[in-house]
Amino acid sequence: MDELRLRITTNKQIMDCNLLIFTETWLNPPVPDNAINLAERNVFRADRTGRLGQEQRRVKPTVRIVKIWPEGAEAKLQECFKNHDWSKHSSEATLDSHIDITLYTSSVLDYMRSSTDSVTTLKRITTFPNQKPWMNREVRALLKARDIAFRSGDRRAYSSSRANLKMGITEAKHSHKLRIEEHFTNDSDPRRIDASLPEELNLFYGRFDKDNKEVAIKEINSPLCGVNRNCTIPWGLVT
Repeated sequence: MDELRLRITTNKQIMDCNLLIFTETWLNPPVPDNAINLAERNVFRADRTGRLGQEQRRVKPTVRIVKIWPEGAEAKLQECFKNHDWSKHSSEATLDSHIDITLYTSSVLDYMRSSTDSVTTLKRITTFPNQKPWMNREVRALLKARDIAFRSGDRRAYSSSRANLKMGITEAKHSHKLRIEEHFTNDSDPRRIDASLPEELNLFYGRFDKDNKEVAIKEINSPLCGVNRNCTIPWGLVT
């Protein structure tokens, strides 16, 4: 504290600071505020207690299984869908000259899922409770390189690895910032989506029923049909 008080009175750069933040001070409640007071400055403390440290150590890392799309996987999947005989799904779902839409949909989706699984791979990712959101593969590699340089005792290599790590962290934080800001740009506004997209989605999800001229109906209880009587009303009239 004596050295810090001396620097505040002699170092102009520190003298002009309105806010000084200190971490890892190892202060605890028995240490009074007047022991760390600085001239013309207020002290705000957030000491780490042993209980908090124990709670943090008890938090276990979470493990997630994510699906990875290797290079060229999309092209393989498109080729698989292009050469597939989609008519066999309708024949499998046909019962008494009537296509069961539930079986039809289930058959198509099962095939699409199995095809997707055949071109993708699963990766196990472990996330620690104190892991920063901007942490990526490049930063981990730089951290590993810095630790290796430290253990080797080569001061020049250690200094170079620290500089590379600092640069990598800056780039990772910037990339993470851009990803977050992308969610708030005007391009992400759903009202700015191309007007042709809803029609394309309608054509895609309605492609199985484009040749089906049968009107979908539903039996419901309605006061218009009398008491305790079922009334058959087309779906388009039900609101």
